[in-house]
Amino acid sequence: MIDALKQAGIPENAIRSESQRLDRDWQKPHKFKLVQQWTVKAPPERAAEILDVAVTAGATSSGDIEWTVKDERALDTQALDRSAARARENAAVLAKAMGVRLGALIYVSNQVSVIRPIRAMSAMAKSATEPLAIEPHKVSRSASVYAVFSIE
Repeated sequence: MIDALKQAGIPENAIRSESQRLDRDWQKPHKFKLVQQWTVKAPPERAAEILDVAVTAGATSSGDIEWTVKDERALDTQALDRSAARARENAAVLAKAMGVRLGALIYVSNQVSVIRPIRAMSAMAKSATEPLAIEPHKVSRSASVYAVFSIE
């Protein structure tokens, strides 16, 4: 399995053994089979291809696909930047509506949500020879900013 994934261009550090267990083979006395689960990280556009490689190499089941992003910090920064801008805009609108001018920032705090990967397989192959069609999903991140401004 690992050799097939490596030949498909998946780097060794993107292949991780998650769990192993022995299951008794009830058809054959004193026999067991090893069941092992792997996590493979691959670019979204190659998800179907890599799943097909794993099945061809002997994988007998597949878990959910977890969609995520390469740079979580960049996504955090973008969510915080947008939330901070919205907090300032909202404060300015409120100040204007109250007939005062927005002053200096006194206090600010934030909370960033965890990445919400969307887990799904969007399609299954129609026949054994037809390749899988898996459509990557978007990943979202949200942030909340609490800001206190002085008013003048």
